[in-house]
Amino acid sequence: MEANKMKLLLENWRKYLKEGVEDLYGEIGYSSPETLYDFEGGCKVKVVLATIPDGIELNLIEVIGENCMRKGHATAIMERITDAADKYNIRIFLGATPLDKKIDREDLVSWYEKFGFEAEHDDYETNEMVRFPKKSGATNEAPT
Repeated sequence: MEANKMKLLLENWRKYLKEGVEDLYGEIGYSSPETLYDFEGGCKVKVVLATIPDGIELNLIEVIGENCMRKGHATAIMERITDAADKYNIRIFLGATPLDKKIDREDLVSWYEKFGFEAEHDDYETNEMVRFPKKSGATNEAPT
């Protein structure tokens, strides 16, 4: 009997998560496998997300364009993503690894921390970070 309850709970969680992730993607205008968000001056922000069993994984957020860094474009997109994740009670996972020399690792980790990301493990060297929803009354637990 316990196995059936666990199976049902897991099925409900997966359905809940899938619907929430689909709603989140719709709210932020995301279309797989990647989306480019346009900004003034020819600047773009490329985002790559993946649905995983525990939420979504942010595989890439990159500012594209000459003289487009440090203008708040990536911040604007990250705010849209985290606001939608809060609304739909979705966890976000990522690996804080710089792609190039535009930003160093410490600055990148600090930037993610501004949005509520924290080290997923005590071993800081793994670069893995997680952000739990900041929704009032959210439990981060599967629905029953």
